[in-house]
Amino acid sequence: MCEFKLPLNLHSSWLAGFMALNFTINTVVFGSVNPEFLDFIRSTLTEFYSKLGADVYVEVYVYSSKYLKRAVIEELASAYGVSVIGDYVVVHEAWSGLPRIHVDAESCSSIGERYVRALLVHEAVHALLHGTLLSYLLRMTGDRAGKPASLAEVYVASTIVKDMQVHKFLVNSGFVDEVAAYAEYVFKYQLSDACSSFLEVLELAKILTPCIYLKSCGIIDKLEKCKEPALRILEKLESIEAEI
Repeated sequence: MCEFKLPLNLHSSWLAGFMALNFTINTVVFGSVNPEFLDFIRSTLTEFYSKLGADVYVEVYVYSSKYLKRAVIEELASAYGVSVIGDYVVVHEAWSGLPRIHVDAESCSSIGERYVRALLVHEAVHALLHGTLLSYLLRMTGDRAGKPASLAEVYVASTIVKDMQVHKFLVNSGFVDEVAAYAEYVFKYQLSDACSSFLEVLELAKILTPCIYLKSCGIIDKLEKCKEPALRILEKLESIEAEI
């Protein structure tokens, strides 16, 4: 892993600020990133928050490669004492107490603008709903507390609920197409017909969360080994949805 000191002072000279209406988007670029892609990120987030009339401050870290993104996120996790991190093309966290979105420009270049927009909008809602440290404080008890497998399970389980809150917010706000595009992306790039461990079941549940908010979810028919577990997962997600 790269060894370097992260600029935890977010008002350093190389921090580009973009302000509009009642929200602020601060962008930090790591490596060489296409200016047009940076403009796409800013315009997508600006348009989205403008439509919502959102009052939010969000930091956006954009990386030239997935390896650089991983190195920086691991450094941040270490600095803030975070035990488990998610490794996604676009990911949100609020370990500092402020919402931050990480964008892997290298991976985004290969998945298409529609999917990138859906991922940005998805994480933008996480910044609105889960933009404080309280959303990332998880309590574990019992014999398995603190064990690596349990940490991963608790992390994924917590993201299931938060993702459902995001999908529900987007659908209720009129952004059904973005939820559909997000579902297409995770089905295409993240879905695995694996459900033999509890962690795999949780990961499958996370991928299936958009189905609860869309009129159709044909992905179930593409599963072989995990088709029946997936149907049971959807039933459970329906019951959880009624409580959030």
